Amino acid sequence: MDLQQTDLYKTQRARVENHVKTALAQDRSLMGLIRLALQAQRSCQENTDSFNPQDMACLECGSGCDYCCHPPVSAAVPEVANIVAYVFNHLPEAEQDRIMARVEQVYARVHPMSGPERTSSNIACPYLAEGKCSIYPVRPLACRGFNSTSRADCQTVFEQTRKDHQIPAYVPLLASAQGLKEGLLGGLRASGLKTPLVDLVRASHKLFAELEENLERWARGADVFSDCKPF
Repeated sequence: MDLQQTDLYKTQRARVENHVKTALAQDRSLMGLIRLALQAQRSCQENTDSFNPQDMACLECGSGCDYCCHPPVSAAVPEVANIVAYVFNHLPEAEQDRIMARVEQVYARVHPMSGPERTSSNIACPYLAEGKCSIYPVRPLACRGFNSTSRADCQTVFEQTRKDHQIPAYVPLLASAQGLKEGLLGGLRASGLKTPLVDLVRASHKLFAELEENLERWARGADVFSDCKPF
């Protein structure tokens, strides 16, 4: 099924894009940008909560299953800023140090890679800790929407790095998250912000080094994340 043709995708995309354009016309501060990510994530959770639990019962995703935490993840810049702010403001200092060290390590490995090399590398997300997401409350929309009705298929893709293998999924959840993500990106682009879609690891590395200055320059129109493009 083409997600972009679903009513849920179209509705979410249009609503969020309009909201982002209006919001950025009034506020381009660090907190204003982060708020855009928080609002999109809140909408995604509200949509998820509205789905029929019996329909959602088909999902085989669960805590400790981390097959989907190894491919590269793309996110909107405000989503990554929200993650970095969450790490600094809500996690213990020792955990902050562990995450930043891990981001540095993963960045050093993946940044020089080509797209095909990164996709087949199975390098764990730097936010993964003992099979669980350490920033789960603020995880990107890409992670919120991804789901599977077959853990066996996820294992096959992971073990064989078969990126052509289709993962069976609950489509409304995918459509909701993808529509929200594209709406967020559309609003950012329409507001003149450059390279709004970034690789999670690359952008995390840049924002951990300097959050406020990089976001302020980006909000003023600088192409701060030109070296953080998705694989």
